[in-house]
Amino acid sequence: MNAGWSSQEGQEAVAWFDSLYIIKFRPFVIDPNLKAEVIYEGLASPVSIQFLGPSDFLVIENNGTVLRVTNGKQVGQPLLLLDVAYNQGLLGIAIQNKVDRNQTGIANDHTYVFLYYAAKEKGSDITSGK
Repeated sequence: MNAGWSSQEGQEAVAWFDSLYIIKFRPFVIDPNLKAEVIYEGLASPVSIQFLGPSDFLVIENNGTVLRVTNGKQVGQPLLLLDVAYNQGLLGIAIQNKVDRNQTGIANDHTYVFLYYAAKEKGSDITSGK
């Protein structure tokens, strides 16, 4: 930890710390019609989720992993493992559902997934960021 700036010119800044505590907060909801609950655990560094359906969603992790979770369980292996830049990674996800009709009038449902990420440069070392 950096002590910062001294209030006296030419003097070294000093910071004194007593006991430090890390407190894990539980989610709380003010609206009595809503509730918060854990539906999936075990993610390394989650960034964002997008819902495919009521109990079906994609979750992205900063390390470049895209997972699908259905009914509180991960579906198979990760859907995608991107080679992302160190300390930036996978930053966002968006989903677009689209229905097209072919020439015979039959509807074709499409789900498009868009990912926003920082690509790793060729020759870089992911452990040091260089």
